[in-house]
Parts: sequence; structure tokens; C-alpha cells
Amino acid sequence: MIDPSTPPMDINTAPRDGTEILLFGRTEWEDYGDKNDPPVWVVGYFDDENSNGWVATTANPYQDDVHATHWYPLPAAPTTIKGV
Repeated sequence: MIDPSTPPMDINTAPRDGTEILLFGRTEWEDYGDKNDPPVWVVGYFDDENSNGWVATTANPYQDDVHATHWYPLPAAPTTIKGV
């Protein structure tokens, strides 16, 4: 779980090695997305072959660019699931 008292970090401090992280920014895919769309939190990673660099991890077969401004590391996966 992310500690809400910890502010998100500036995107310039994010890992650029393909590690998935939580990105905060505006998403865009080719002609879709508008510069006036509100920013959102998405899981993504840095792809140095992408012109923008930051890409959302989605089921979309195309890459969604993320114009990210801030980030958090992903929380750890649960080790147990109740009721399973």
C-alpha cells in the first residue's frame, strides 16, 4: 500500500530500466487523448524506443504514451489472499 503521507516523486527521479511503476500524467494514443484531459494514475514503464519515453502497461495492443510528471514505486504484491 502507498503511504498517502508520502508525496509522489518527480518523474526525473523514476527508474528508466523498464521497471513498472505508478505514473501520474496525461495518457495519449495517437489521435486519441486531448491535452485538456485530466491526468490519471496508471501502471507504466520507461521505453527508450518510444518518442515520449513513458508508456502505460495496458491490454491495448498499441502503446499509450504517458506524459508523466510524478511517480510512485508499485506496492508489493500480496503474499496471501483471504478466502482462497
